[in-house]
Amino acid sequence: MDGPKAILFGLLTLQMYSVADVIVSLVKNSWPITDEDLTTRLQTLIANVSSLASLYLTALQVSRLRQVRHTMCPAAADGIPGAQGQQSVDCHRYTWVIVTIIGYTYLKWAQVSDQVDGGWYKVTAAVLTRTIAVTVNCYVINLFIDHVVLAKRLLKALNTRVENLYGLTAPYVYVGNDISTIRSAYIDIRDACIMIMQVFQTQLFLNIAGNMYGITFMMLTAFNQLMSDKIDSFYITLSCLYESIVRAFQLYFMVNACYTTAEQANQISITLQQKVNEFYLSSYARKKVQLFILEMLDLKTEFIIYGFIRIDFEKFVSLMGSISTYLLILVQFRSSPDSMVKLNETTTTTESNN
Repeated sequence: MDGPKAILFGLLTLQMYSVADVIVSLVKNSWPITDEDLTTRLQTLIANVSSLASLYLTALQVSRLRQVRHTMCPAAADGIPGAQGQQSVDCHRYTWVIVTIIGYTYLKWAQVSDQVDGGWYKVTAAVLTRTIAVTVNCYVINLFIDHVVLAKRLLKALNTRVENLYGLTAPYVYVGNDISTIRSAYIDIRDACIMIMQVFQTQLFLNIAGNMYGITFMMLTAFNQLMSDKIDSFYITLSCLYESIVRAFQLYFMVNACYTTAEQANQISITLQQKVNEFYLSSYARKKVQLFILEMLDLKTEFIIYGFIRIDFEKFVSLMGSISTYLLILVQFRSSPDSMVKLNETTTTTESNN
């Protein structure tokens, strides 16, 4: 079993254990329980089930991910400079996930160790239940970003080749065959991007929905802890804020990778148009370049979930705005009853005194 498959299998096993543990704790828990405790357990269960579905779908698509890599190989085989070197992206992905999870696990351990009675086994199980969902989300999203960044590297290398296309020997160089090669490489990369979205679109949809709910819930929990008089609220508040930041950065990195890759693809047509205006070309070569530019207008490199959710910074700003709106409404909704009670108590006391 190779490295990625082993990681997927290990995370899948831990995620399944986490879901089972939450369900057992809900069934065996002494009822009735407080509304706050029930809400927290249900939120943990929803997050773990969503992460399990996302990881399971990714594990099913391992062969297609390998096919995506092979689809982008012809671009490197065509002699495009900078098209090789995929391992550095993988190393950055694993490093970012490990550092993020270590910090989150430390905060959860400090929080859970004061709440769970028992030995290290029970504390470890509780920490695992509360951190595995974030770990899985980080891994799946970074796996997606890894493939998108690889496509971006190939597109950037392709654009570099276009920039050097007419200056290799003389302005009158015949470029028809080179344009055919560049067109073939661009179509291969675009097809690979389409396959990437087909593999990850369900996971991305679950991640966006889960992160919107998770950020809102965690920020609301942090606010409630700050407003409470509990002694042990420090680590709870800090872990909620940390998870909100991690989830927000997940969305940002995902959007940034897709947006910059799409912009890199658009830059190729801009560079081609500049070169057409800059150098003299034969009528055949000019026609071939112009046809390729027109073709790129129809064959855009885009990242769209289920054909209607476009991944770009406009969508990111919209998501952050929605989260802020929901959070503000929930904060006002939760604080209004207390304010009304205090107002009624004050009014009653005043009337009694009068």
